[in-house]
Amino acid sequence: MNNFSKRPERQASQSKVKENVIVGLTVVQEADKQFHLIQESVIDVNEKIMGISGATKLLANGSNAIALSAGEMASNAKESSESAQSIAASTEEQLASMEEITASAQSLSFMAEELQEMISKFKI
Repeated sequence: MNNFSKRPERQASQSKVKENVIVGLTVVQEADKQFHLIQESVIDVNEKIMGISGATKLLANGSNAIALSAGEMASNAKESSESAQSIAASTEEQLASMEEITASAQSLSFMAEELQEMISKFKI
């Protein structure tokens, strides 16, 4: 009778173990689903990071190109400024030469007038 009376307890215990196993399997299956979702999210984030990294490299290259162009523009502006200064200096020199020529022409004109007066004193 002792063995017979333990039978319902065994059945209850086995039933409880079976329920625990089912609950455990359900938890493991749910955890597996969640781990797969996490893995997919990690892959997605990694792909986005790679895309951002590529875009950042493109921006860096673009920035370098802009900096190079700005440097070239500054160099060209400096050369233009130096050329303008050289032209201004040449123009000043030409102006000074023209002033000298004008002064010489006036002096020659004055001398020609004096010579004309001297010649007019001689009568032929």
